[in-house]
Amino acid sequence: MDTPFGGKPIVFGGDFRQILPVIQKGRRKDIVDASLNSSYLWDYVTILKLTVNMRLCGIETDVDTRSFAQWILDIGNSDVGESEDEVIDIEIPQDLLITDVDDPIGSMISTIYPDYFLNLGEEGSYLSSDSICASQRDAGFNNELYTIDFLNSIEVGGLPKHNLRLKFGVPVMLL
Repeated sequence: MDTPFGGKPIVFGGDFRQILPVIQKGRRKDIVDASLNSSYLWDYVTILKLTVNMRLCGIETDVDTRSFAQWILDIGNSDVGESEDEVIDIEIPQDLLITDVDDPIGSMISTIYPDYFLNLGEEGSYLSSDSICASQRDAGFNNELYTIDFLNSIEVGGLPKHNLRLKFGVPVMLL
């Protein structure tokens, strides 16, 4: 009998309710049909459910934090909201809404990062690596063509520039 992936165990991680395939001009049915749990592979999957919110585990949390975590789980389990024609209306609690209509982005930043603009320190420079991989140097490349100035001038979409200047204390998200 042929087994998927040559019999090797494969771990699929994530919440499949939140990570859906992208189907151009697809309807809800098309997207659901293309998802992993609609695949023939799903018959071979063993589902392990995580039941403990590790962000809340072992720390003292207030009632608001626990109720928010439960609300998020309830949304994922479709236990919140009213369904009408495959559309579920969910009422967002008032304390989660951004009510500043004049500057919603600024309001969101000040809510997520309180005192963000007050606590930044001096600026620091972070430089990229400016050498060629050792295995490439030994492969017969003409190292004279790849000067440090040339390497530092390369700008590729999706990568930071050679000289990344950030203020100390600025939040940075790496993807």
